[in-house]
Amino acid sequence: MSEKQIGFKSGEEFRISNGYTETLRKLAMTGMSLEKLIEKGLPENLEDNTPPAVFNIIHIFRQQKFLQEIEKFKGRKLNVAVTGVSTEEGTVFLNEALKLKGYNPHNNFIIDVDKSILDQISKANIPNFHCIHADARNTGLENQSQDIVFKDHLGNCCPPGINKDTFPEISRILKPDGIAIINITTSDLLPLSKNRKIISQQQLSQFIGSEAIETLKSSIYDLHSLKQNFPNIDINNLKSSILEIAPESFVAFSDDPQAHCEWFQSLNSHLNSWFNNEFSIIDMKSRHGTDNHQPPLLCQRHNVILRKNV
Repeated sequence: MSEKQIGFKSGEEFRISNGYTETLRKLAMTGMSLEKLIEKGLPENLEDNTPPAVFNIIHIFRQQKFLQEIEKFKGRKLNVAVTGVSTEEGTVFLNEALKLKGYNPHNNFIIDVDKSILDQISKANIPNFHCIHADARNTGLENQSQDIVFKDHLGNCCPPGINKDTFPEISRILKPDGIAIINITTSDLLPLSKNRKIISQQQLSQFIGSEAIETLKSSIYDLHSLKQNFPNIDINNLKSSILEIAPESFVAFSDDPQAHCEWFQSLNSHLNSWFNNEFSIIDMKSRHGTDNHQPPLLCQRHNVILRKNV
């Protein structure tokens, strides 16, 4: 099975397991319009959930530095690229939020390895949004063609080696005055998660071997695949643990049937990746909360606005 196919199969189950497909139901329960949600923020009972793309969009459009930064795009026919939007609702809400703030999303692209999500977005008939079935490391978009790139969830839903390789592509497709919006959940609070055991890299090497650890960094997307590739591993001892696969880099497992991997790196690791790819930080808003896993993980979440250094 190809890397793209693995990402698709895992991503589809992961979205359902984490409640991303229930986004509209959760928002409907608030009784608030998108405009009111952006004005007042999300209710506390939703803040503590694993956030789908729609929730992150609401947070981003409440960031004053983001609103100030995109003022320069007023009157421009806006080109926006989105990777990892999670559900079609994320695309709909992004389009509505941009128009609500007076922008003209003109020629926009949704890039995902999950064709089923792209099919759903296509059926939504969102004006000026086009679907590309491609890897975020090789989008096929023209050099310096995008005003904004949204990168949502990918930092936690693909191995760190793959995530790191998306940034040269983001830099390539951004216009000189373009910005990147990144959503990440970092590892910094994971050790404080209740009823979770952390297995150090040294211990993990003894349990599963260095070759298996390397696949968790680069190509294995779930415990089911890990067991298929390394039949002698006892995966039952890993399910509720947090595994250190490298310094400041961890993996945990979701509750879907295949136990999809989620990766967490320290904020410092992300900072180094951005700076190494010649991005500077315009703004970063952070919040923490538990997620939908059982036992829950304590997560530190960040919405980050990056500018490409010219």
